[in-house]
Amino acid sequence: MCLILIAWQQHPDFPLILLSNRDEFYQRPTQIPHFWVDQQNVYAGRDLQAEGTWLGVNRSKRLAAVTNYRDPSRLKTNVVSRGQLTSAFLNNHSALDHYLSEVELQVDRYNDFNLVLFEERTLVCFESKTKKTHSLNPGIYGLSNHFLDTPWPKVVLGKHELSQSLKDWGSHYRTLQDIENNIESLDPLIKILANDHIYPDSSLPSTGLPIDLERRLSAAFIKSDDYGTRASSIVIANQSGDFLFFEKQYGINGIFEGDTCRVVNHKDNN
Repeated sequence: MCLILIAWQQHPDFPLILLSNRDEFYQRPTQIPHFWVDQQNVYAGRDLQAEGTWLGVNRSKRLAAVTNYRDPSRLKTNVVSRGQLTSAFLNNHSALDHYLSEVELQVDRYNDFNLVLFEERTLVCFESKTKKTHSLNPGIYGLSNHFLDTPWPKVVLGKHELSQSLKDWGSHYRTLQDIENNIESLDPLIKILANDHIYPDSSLPSTGLPIDLERRLSAAFIKSDDYGTRASSIVIANQSGDFLFFEKQYGINGIFEGDTCRVVNHKDNN
């Protein structure tokens, strides 16, 4: 996943609204979001190559998402897939801070990453390169393949568009079921993720990639013959800890392949 936009405690009924694009090679085998057979509490898409996920939720009021930190000079071989970090949190019963402590001790097992974790009233972003955990205050946040809120053009524009959209969005929808029954209400948010604008060279970051590749990756929605945006997802949490998980799937050159929508209700463990 290469773009995450977050509205945290900006809506009276939906404390967390998360938008994300997952960018990956088209040939990498993937399953669309579903309840996992071997981890039945987890609802997420699945990377069939490494068995992890880039974004998922569970019935215990948890959400996890991961992006890579882009620096070719720091790439290591024989490492654990970063998708295991998210699936482990969703299938883990330890407290969030305890899980993060374990992750911090094991960052060298992975290539660099940013990990977004949510549990009930807590939202954090952990950066493996700095080993820094950001406990997020109410606001609008953006994350791509660098640090939280690094002002890459697609992050800056995405945050602005999300903030503007929330001024009007959702005023007629007070429950997740309302949204599920009127899925077109998500169109303004999907439009943010669908922006395929390529930014001018003068505004591009220098991450160690050839300039032609930096150009292609500058778009929020990436299209090519071999690598691009495979999924655009919107996850919305209500005050009770339930999630609406909507996703559009894409193939080569951004061809639309289908969509899924599910309300994942929390399980009462009391």
